[in-house]
Amino acid sequence: DVVAVGVLEEPDVGRGGGDHAAFVEDETRDELELVGENVPLVHDARQRAWGAIGAFWKPAGGIVRGTAPADFAHAPPPGTAKLVWSYHARGLPGGATHLETETRILCADAASRRAMLAYWLVIRIPSGIIRKRLLARIKAEAERRFAQAAASA
Repeated sequence: DVVAVGVLEEPDVGRGGGDHAAFVEDETRDELELVGENVPLVHDARQRAWGAIGAFWKPAGGIVRGTAPADFAHAPPPGTAKLVWSYHARGLPGGATHLETETRILCADAASRRAMLAYWLVIRIPSGIIRKRLLARIKAEAERRFAQAAASA
């Protein structure tokens, strides 16, 4: 069962072509490292996705070490949840880029679903605030790089 799916969007993140998702990955590296062990799942020019398996509601996060991408094709172990977060970039007319971020969570059983739901209710608003700040930071950096490239041309 999917407990929570959150999507935040920031239109007009930047201008110009290139590997939009690599830029986002550069800007979000610190946040990914805070989670600890995360598994790269999708890496291409338009999107990045990472995942983790654990009992995220526990104080230490209960992260399952040694998780591989193939582990996301199966149900999570009992008492845990799979979490996947992603960034998707798509070009807009005029060269702008639309960026959205999404979090998906799949719980292994009813007990982990209840624990994750309680945890999500606590972190949902702060998580959204952090995500919005992150998107604003990405937008500001993209605009700075665009202005710098335009000035150099």
